[in-house]
Amino acid sequence: MLKLGADFRLFRLFGQDNYPFYLRALANVGTFEPWGSLLSSSDLPSLFHWGVGTGARTNTPIGPVQLTVGVGDFGRKLPMQPVKVAVYFSVGREFRYTR
Repeated sequence: MLKLGADFRLFRLFGQDNYPFYLRALANVGTFEPWGSLLSSSDLPSLFHWGVGTGARTNTPIGPVQLTVGVGDFGRKLPMQPVKVAVYFSVGREFRYTR
């Protein structure tokens, strides 16, 4: 699996240095196929699962808050399959900011 991501600091919540607000961009790709299948495949992109997402995260007086929306398997050629969308929301110490 290959994961890429970037966080962009937009502003400081409440004007405080310890409350940064970040916009996040994510992308990942992975497969469950053996290496031999990957090397001999004539349609390599169809063997991968693709995903992208965007979100926001910040630190608040009640703790860190994160919201991420992701879309998965949008590059696969599956007939009559809807696009998979996932929403992730968390409050708590999953991530920490450093000064």
